[in-house]
Amino acid sequence: MHGDINSNMKKFIRVFILISLISCNNSITKEINLPDHVPQISATIIIEQGATDFSALVSASSSLDSDIGPDVIENAVISIMSDGNNLYTLDSNHFNSSTSLYHSSFLSSDTTNTINIPDGQIDLIVSSPNYDEVYSATYMPEKPNPIIIYTPEVEVNSENEGFIDIKDQIDISFPINNLNIDESFLISISAFYLDVESQEIIEETMSFQAQEPAIIEEEECMLFYTQDPRVRELNILSNQTDDTFDSECNGSFCLISDESVSTISNGLENITFFIYRIEKPDYYVLQYMICSISSLSPSLAEHYHSVDSYLGQSGSPFAEPDLMFSNVSSGFGCFGMMNTYTEKLN
Repeated sequence: MHGDINSNMKKFIRVFILISLISCNNSITKEINLPDHVPQISATIIIEQGATDFSALVSASSSLDSDIGPDVIENAVISIMSDGNNLYTLDSNHFNSSTSLYHSSFLSSDTTNTINIPDGQIDLIVSSPNYDEVYSATYMPEKPNPIIIYTPEVEVNSENEGFIDIKDQIDISFPINNLNIDESFLISISAFYLDVESQEIIEETMSFQAQEPAIIEEEECMLFYTQDPRVRELNILSNQTDDTFDSECNGSFCLISDESVSTISNGLENITFFIYRIEKPDYYVLQYMICSISSLSPSLAEHYHSVDSYLGQSGSPFAEPDLMFSNVSSGFGCFGMMNTYTEKLN
C-alpha cells in the first residue's frame, strides 16, 4: 500500500511543480531542470505487540520525473535489534513476490509464538547491495488501559417494516494522560452477528465518521461517530471490501490524540461515541461487539497523520502538497509500533 502511496504522491508533486514553474512572463515559458535523483532505500515496517507475524515493504525511491515509480527491492536484509542484539532478521528468503512484501512468518506455519518486543529503544537497519544502508529507531508503546462503558440501545426505532434502528453509546476514558510523550490511540469496532438462516457468526467492521449521520438507510453499513475534537477520522486504513449485510461502505478507523490536551493529566477522559446499527431479526441479530484500541508509537501516529492528510488533498491539483512523515534515515518510509487492547462489549 505504501509503495502505491509514494508513487501516486510523486506523480502529484510532478504535476504541481510543472504548474508552478510554467509562468507567463513576456509570453516566455521558463523550465527548470531538476537534479538527478540518487535512489535510496524506502522501508516501512509496522510491528504489533503480541501479533504472530509482521510484514515489511522495502523499495527504492524514484525521481519525480519517473513514470514507473519506486522499484521493490527483493534482496534486502532487515534487522530489528534491541541493545545490539538481533530480535528479528528478514532477508530474501522471507520475500513474497505475490505481495511484494517481506513476511516474518513466510517460511514457517508456526503461529504459537507471538511477537514480544522489549522495553526501550528498538533499532532498525535495512541494507541491500546496490544501496546505502538506512536506519531508524522507535519503541513499543505501553498497552492502553482504558475504561470503557457500553450502554446499548439508548435509542430504538422499531417503526420500520422488517428492521430496527438502534443507537448505542460507548464512553472511553484514559485515566492518565502521560504528559511526557505524545499519545495517540487507533480505535476500531467490530460487530458479530448471528446469521439466522445459517446459524453462523459473521463479523462486520464498522465505519467511522466525524459527524452525526442525518439518517442511516437500510442499505448502509453500521457506523460509529463522535464530534469530539480529540478524535479525527483516519482513512489511510479504509481498505475493507466486505459486502456483508448488503453493505456498500468501506471500513474506517479513528485516531484519539492528546495534541489539544497535552498539558492536562486527565485530558483524555469521557470521550463519547455513538453507534448506529440496523437489525433485521428475521435475518441477523447482534451477539456482541469488540472494541480495539491500539496505542501508537509517536512516529507511527505522525506517519498516519501525514499520509491521511495527503490522501485528503489528493483530489485537488491546486492543494498545497503534504510531505510524508518519515523516521527512516533516507527520508522515505516509517518504522512504527503498536500495542493493542481489546474488550468484548455485550
